[in-house]
Amino acid sequence: AKEARKVIDLSFPESPNILLKFPDPFDPNANPSTYVEIAAAPAAPTGKGPAKGAPPAPVAAPGSRQQTKRLYFNSTKVSDNRAGVTPGSFEVILSQEAKESGLWSLSVDKGSLTAASVDAAAVAVDVTCTLPKPRSLGGVVVGSWKAFQVEVVLKGGWCLPGESDEHRMWITLEAYVGL
Repeated sequence: AKEARKVIDLSFPESPNILLKFPDPFDPNANPSTYVEIAAAPAAPTGKGPAKGAPPAPVAAPGSRQQTKRLYFNSTKVSDNRAGVTPGSFEVILSQEAKESGLWSLSVDKGSLTAASVDAAAVAVDVTCTLPKPRSLGGVVVGSWKAFQVEVVLKGGWCLPGESDEHRMWITLEAYVGL
């Protein structure tokens, strides 16, 4: 199959860029069910804290609003006994700009996937955007859309002999950030 694709110059299409859009939660017409308002300063963290080398989670200020969108990763079971099927894994990597913005957090940034029925093996990753309350400039609300890149690395599963078992795709996170 690999040689046939090469002979007729057939390649797999690029993965489409996925867009997760976080609208302005401070818009007067925003639906309150789409965000969570941070009423008080967060409690001091307890336990072990972030993993070694991991950036600290953003700290939400009172008056901030959080929006969450969920991604699902899974690995379906190959039932025809073909060779080369391995367990899968995923990693979600925020760009440096996204990390430095302090707006984004992930519930899980990497994990393993077990081949099973689609729903049984799904791993949920919550992408949370925490926007600070915008300052008002004499009643004028000023802001702009900001875009941040996220790389997703999928590994394992079945692939053609001689092909990489690693696949990379991109997600764009867009948020309306008030000034």
